[in-house]
Amino acid sequence: MPQTTSPRTFLVSGGASGIGEATVRQLVARGDRVAIVDRDAVRLATVAEELGVQVLALEADVSSEQEVEKTTAHAVRHFGCLDGAFLNAAVPGPFQSLMQTSAADFDRVIAIDLRGVFLGLRETMRHLTGASRAGSIVVTSSLAGLTAGRGLAAYTAAKHGVIGLVRNAAVEGAAHGIRVNCIAPGLTDTPLQAPLREFHGAQADALQAQVPLGRMGDPREAAELACFLLSDAAGYLTGAVIPIDGGALADSPLRTSKN
Repeated sequence: MPQTTSPRTFLVSGGASGIGEATVRQLVARGDRVAIVDRDAVRLATVAEELGVQVLALEADVSSEQEVEKTTAHAVRHFGCLDGAFLNAAVPGPFQSLMQTSAADFDRVIAIDLRGVFLGLRETMRHLTGASRAGSIVVTSSLAGLTAGRGLAAYTAAKHGVIGLVRNAAVEGAAHGIRVNCIAPGLTDTPLQAPLREFHGAQADALQAQVPLGRMGDPREAAELACFLLSDAAGYLTGAVIPIDGGALADSPLRTSKN
């Protein structure tokens, strides 16, 4: 993606793999600077070493208020400013029915996938308020934030909550020149697919076949959307929730064939 403005500085959580990593790579390729936040210290170090001085690696747990405050402030001190964030860190939790899900597992998913977004939004917006140029935040929800995901009760609840937070933040942030948008990926070729395929077993291939475009998404495709929303090209877009799902949400469950 070509850079059309002066280089910006962004924080990307969950940036060491999947959609987060793809977004980091695209931001760096267009000349931006990126603070990468992730819990996977090994993968984090590998990505940071490969990308060089344009990135800052920060190991942190996004569900910890203290760690989110510390890493956000560290990024601002290191780069001298912050122009926005891609809040992407999440875990699927165990693939179980709602009746089998323990309260502990539910709480763990909510802590990372919903509380983590709340903390990231709050800290980023605090730093962007009063900034000399408009800021932008993008948050990753999921197709499960717009529909229901069988075997993903906690994840579905968290991702629905994320959309509510994004809309609230967009309304509150507008007066400060802060745009907040949300992407909602469907089946995407990320590390999440391994436990998903294990849960669905022999039906896993059928899930992909039901996607109108007939394939999983590439993380780079979702990253392109995230980078667009972070850029000035999306300057009049805020409070949006954009599915990137190969047409899955638009399709009817009543169809009997692909033709």
